[in-house]
Amino acid sequence: MLYQRFLRRELLGHLGAVFTVLLTITATTFFVRLLGQAASGKIAPDGILLFLAFIILNNLPVLLSVSLFVGIMMTFNRYYRDSEMTVWAASGLGIAGWVRPVMSIVVPTVVAVAVLSFVLVPWSYEKNDEIKSKFENRDDLSNVAPGVFRESPEQDRVYFVEHYLSNQQTVANVFLQNWQDGRLGIVSASAGQLEAAGNGDRFLVLQQGRRYEGTAGQADYKVIAFDRYGVRVETHEEILPPPTVKALSVAQLLVQQSPQHMAELMWRINLPLSALMLGLLAIPLGYVNIRATRSLNLFFGVLAYMVYSNLMSVMQAWIAKQQVEPLVAMLALHGSMLLLALLLYLRRIYSHVRLWRLRW
Repeated sequence: MLYQRFLRRELLGHLGAVFTVLLTITATTFFVRLLGQAASGKIAPDGILLFLAFIILNNLPVLLSVSLFVGIMMTFNRYYRDSEMTVWAASGLGIAGWVRPVMSIVVPTVVAVAVLSFVLVPWSYEKNDEIKSKFENRDDLSNVAPGVFRESPEQDRVYFVEHYLSNQQTVANVFLQNWQDGRLGIVSASAGQLEAAGNGDRFLVLQQGRRYEGTAGQADYKVIAFDRYGVRVETHEEILPPPTVKALSVAQLLVQQSPQHMAELMWRINLPLSALMLGLLAIPLGYVNIRATRSLNLFFGVLAYMVYSNLMSVMQAWIAKQQVEPLVAMLALHGSMLLLALLLYLRRIYSHVRLWRLRW
């Protein structure tokens, strides 16, 4: 029908606009955070975009749910504000008649959230953990970032390079501190580069520098000037840590069945269910009384979402601590939101009837 086609077009436009804004804010916020981690040497600079993609993928279920909720509210808010809902109501189309066309947008979004929650997000956490493990197990120099002091995993060396030269293979102004036979050694050189020996060992070859060796507090320091000085670069065996709960598949969560695993499973189930509940709740919350405060329902909608989202997190924590049964928590949480939605629908259907009348 005509009204359904126009509704879907406008609803998709609002949903896309809200999603774009939220995605931009999320990407910008985490990109700045990742830049700080790369500058401090916690992650590899060439992996920033990959980590950012994983973070965005992990947040997509929430972003889609919020975009759907706000997009529906904005659409009906405009309908009421421009008196289109009054015209449709006079034609016999009540608020219940809008549920079916809205569900044609809500249901595919819920399916997308479910696929993300059950399949893609766990895969993203698994790959993210693997890449972080590979970064942490790289050789000492691979983790060094220009302008940052970096300690080796064995905590026996500290590296510092000022910057890379134009060929990106040579570093300038190198500082190295290490412990050898109980004595502290400090090396400074004007340049350095990696070279491989015939047996496969890798060396940091420093050029035009000095080595200071001695014990702190004593005067027996040795100062050695050199033209070339090789330092063997330690390599580390790659050890993959056990997967985190968030990286486990649904089948693995069902096999484990510990409180933490059940809490994670309920969280994944709650995400698509919450998207469905928010889609139903947004239709009556889009109501605007043009003769009263226009932002009242919008404020109530934001408050309802915040309470709903926080209750989901609280329920997950309670399930992990075995303070509540998973099925009971899920039914109580989503059942209460469904009841709230039904009450709001009844309030809009019988808006001409005063449900509470005081009689003296």
